[in-house]
Amino acid sequence: MVLTNPDHEQRLIRDPSKSRPRVLLADDDRTVRFSLSQALMDEGYEVLQAADGVDLLHLLEFDTVDENWTASADVVVSDIRMPGVTGMEILEGLTSVDWATKVILISAFLDDKVKAQAHEMGVAAVLEKPFPLQALLDAVHRIVPPPELQPGHEARAD
Repeated sequence: MVLTNPDHEQRLIRDPSKSRPRVLLADDDRTVRFSLSQALMDEGYEVLQAADGVDLLHLLEFDTVDENWTASADVVVSDIRMPGVTGMEILEGLTSVDWATKVILISAFLDDKVKAQAHEMGVAAVLEKPFPLQALLDAVHRIVPPPELQPGHEARAD
């Protein structure tokens, strides 16, 4: 799979210093997607959800400013087995364009070959379902700390 720079009329423009870290989360299981999203939001992350790999591709934002690929997300969390486009295909496509955003893959159907292949492509973590929620949070925290742990973060007065 080769990813191209799609023409989006509305681009997602963010100033990372003024916004919460963003996680793109793709899982075709609505219950899993909701649970993981809620846990990440409780940690202070902004979460954009995708119901499958095709939806995830639509959420990924490409910007060719200075001929560098940049992401509008700080981390991508994707199920491996999804209709349309798989998590492995997403990872392969991102790797082919030197995408800098880290990817965490999750799946109930893992074997050593898939894990090894994912690590060869530079995946940040591979988690086998069911996994403790804290395992995902720890993996995301290693990539991008929650807002309260980031330099310059001001505590909210809720």
